[in-house]
Amino acid sequence: MEVLILVGGRVGGNTERLCSELVGMFPDGVVSNLLNISKMDISHCIGCERCKGGDGCIHDDDMSVVFEAFDRADVVLFATPVRFNGPSSIIKTMMDRFQELWNDAGVVEHRRRYMGLLMTSGSDNPNPDPCLRIFRSFCLSFGGEWIGYVLAPGTDSGRTDFGKYAESFYDTMVNSVIGPQ
Repeated sequence: MEVLILVGGRVGGNTERLCSELVGMFPDGVVSNLLNISKMDISHCIGCERCKGGDGCIHDDDMSVVFEAFDRADVVLFATPVRFNGPSSIIKTMMDRFQELWNDAGVVEHRRRYMGLLMTSGSDNPNPDPCLRIFRSFCLSFGGEWIGYVLAPGTDSGRTDFGKYAESFYDTMVNSVIGPQ
């Protein structure tokens, strides 16, 4: 099984820490690919519709790396800090570029993938609903099967137990993908 984690937070930030804790729980045989989008060159979709004609995207950037990893993945996890109750602009920019896959189904194999969401928030009481709507919509648009989410709130305190939240999501993921043990 191959798990792709698309991180939309800063390098070394709380969202990446949560993801690293999760990856550390994967047993042998699970291939994990953690891509931090903030380190990649990904341009904004400009809505030119060039991809609609099958000519690919006008931008020649790192989205090809994301698409290749997405194509191989059995599980795709999105990870984002919650900003004003929505996802980071970094991950949203990357998601918008999936318009190419929407317009040209030949870019990656269309098959069922499990998808989920990992979120962090500096606030003690964030509202995850806007993020959940966006990521669940993405999942459904690409034939995914939603496996759930985890939210680690209150990260501004500096006392967040990322391992606890990673373990909670890991149990959810295993039960969804493999079934109860």
